Amino acid sequence: MEKFSSFARSSMLIFLFLISLVYVQAAERGPYLSNVTQHAITIAWRVKKPGISIVEFRKVNTNRWSRITLESTKLEQSVRLTGFLPNTSYEYQIDTFDENKKLCFQGKGIFKTAVKSGMPFNFIAYGDNRTGYEIHRRLVEHMLGEEDIRFIINTGDLVNSGYDMRSWDEFFEITKPLLNHIPFYPCPGNHEGDGKEYLKNFYLPGNERYYSFWYSDILFIALNTNEAFDDWSTQYKWFWRTLKNGLKKKPAYVVAFFHHPPFSDGPHGDTEEVKRYLVPLIERYKVVLVLSGHDHIYEHFLIGNTHYIVTGGGGAPLYRVNKTSRGIKAISAHHYIVFEYTGKTLRAIVKDVDGAIIDEFAIPRRSY
Repeated sequence: MEKFSSFARSSMLIFLFLISLVYVQAAERGPYLSNVTQHAITIAWRVKKPGISIVEFRKVNTNRWSRITLESTKLEQSVRLTGFLPNTSYEYQIDTFDENKKLCFQGKGIFKTAVKSGMPFNFIAYGDNRTGYEIHRRLVEHMLGEEDIRFIINTGDLVNSGYDMRSWDEFFEITKPLLNHIPFYPCPGNHEGDGKEYLKNFYLPGNERYYSFWYSDILFIALNTNEAFDDWSTQYKWFWRTLKNGLKKKPAYVVAFFHHPPFSDGPHGDTEEVKRYLVPLIERYKVVLVLSGHDHIYEHFLIGNTHYIVTGGGGAPLYRVNKTSRGIKAISAHHYIVFEYTGKTLRAIVKDVDGAIIDEFAIPRRSY
């Protein structure tokens, strides 16, 4: 019996080892886009084996390709491409070869550079997709049908566990049809854990844990509510400086996004620390739109002059909404939000998993 038990344990270890090898071989990701400007963009991908990558790109409907050759010992690859024209379409293709010069990764796509200041554009926001793979997939299919989306915001909890590689692979497999041509701007949720894998996967502005970017004449600010943001913290001071300096450029809107909502009538309720430390800055500097997740519902609050949106319907199991909701709208539904900026108005269209509109609202341009 002891011999049998020893044999069984050895056989199981060998089996698990072989399974892990098969899994590692299948774990390529991308390509996916981020950090787009009028003149540059970041392309990232994950290969089966490290080696030499050849990245080619050109303006759509032209013949001349530009080429960059990269050599890396890491599985996670990225390249920053520059020198583009604003609001212009470019195509790219990637070939990665291992140490034996065998092709081990291929990817391609088309992207558009950012529009000039004041020009209209559309973007999407959603969050809390986690392990709701089939719902997430259906939402992505609807997003693919939306017109001229320039980037996508995710309010966190992209995966069920930030330490689970299979969850990350599922996320990138589902979103690949989107993210190979639309830049992605996430913020970390509590399910991303310590954020090490999150930071390994994404290539974002600034220190990447919290950051800001401009698109057209709108200032976007991503915060990380999993780390300190009290009024003595580095993040709080950075947020204050970003708002103060950003307003000097007179943005049409300031949009902030982070995972934990200051106001919610879902099971998690209000995040008191966010209300205590971040909301006063939001009110003082007239941030007109705040996007959060965490509660797996859709909610729309208008408090003062700020629209607070909970968009936690990306696929994770839905929560109930309290019957005594304080907001303008509260629905337990999987969803995403399309924002249309006309240059004068920012319009929001909220769509459920069947593509039906469940809420609409508009925010007038900020006046100075």
